[in-house]
Amino acid sequence: MVGTDNVSVVVQVSGFALVDKIGQANVPGEGHIIYYLNVQPPTTPGQPAVTAPGTYAASAAMSYVWTDMAEGVYTFSVELVNNDNTPLVPPVVSSVTVNVFPG
Repeated sequence: MVGTDNVSVVVQVSGFALVDKIGQANVPGEGHIIYYLNVQPPTTPGQPAVTAPGTYAASAAMSYVWTDMAEGVYTFSVELVNNDNTPLVPPVVSSVTVNVFPG
């Protein structure tokens, strides 16, 4: 079933500079957020924290909108990562499970 509802995921970040340098060299204290949909965020040090296409989005913004969501239960996660998409050490991850109802 194709959805018509959008879900906004909004985060707050402090003590870490969000920059649009995705895929560039790491700089201590800066990076971006990877937003995940229904997958466990990868946290292996030194390995890119990306998952299958369509299950994640990398962004320097403190919000992301998942579009065309069908009715159902979803787990949304976020992870702070370095510029090269590798997890911070220790990992900084948060998740929430929500019910999406027809709007």
